[in-house]
Amino acid sequence: MARPTASQLLELGSDIEFFYTSDRDAFASVNVGDHWETFPIDGRDFAHVLLHRFYSFTSGAPSKQALEDAIRVFTCRALFEGTEQSVFLRIAECDGKTYLDLADPDWNAVEISAGGWKIVANPPVKFLRPRGMRPLPSPVAGGDVNQLRSFLNITDQEWPLTLV
Repeated sequence: MARPTASQLLELGSDIEFFYTSDRDAFASVNVGDHWETFPIDGRDFAHVLLHRFYSFTSGAPSKQALEDAIRVFTCRALFEGTEQSVFLRIAECDGKTYLDLADPDWNAVEISAGGWKIVANPPVKFLRPRGMRPLPSPVAGGDVNQLRSFLNITDQEWPLTLV
């Protein structure tokens, strides 16, 4: 006898990290290739992740009810078994460092610290990427902040404050 599809979906989600925010919103971090992506569990993108996994495993589609049942269970797992974590849009702080999500296909971020900056894969914070968020250009080393002066409509006296 075939196993119910909701149980198959639950098994296919066994490697997903479930957590919740301080507002008790449930999220999932999914390993995609060599990076992690974060999704609200009740969102369309997370449902697509589950549907793709199911299709890759069975070459079929689960019933709508089975998908809804699995999503409800994953929500409960996030809320009752997960840890509380923050989710950020574009910029975050962690351990004295600032992270800027480049929103590129590889989910890279710029790690900014007192010692400088570098591009990192898999930053230690959870970024959310809403529809419409577009990638930023990758930073390039060796620039000169004084080149910005000509683009700003400020006085010479305001320039030092602007630099700070």
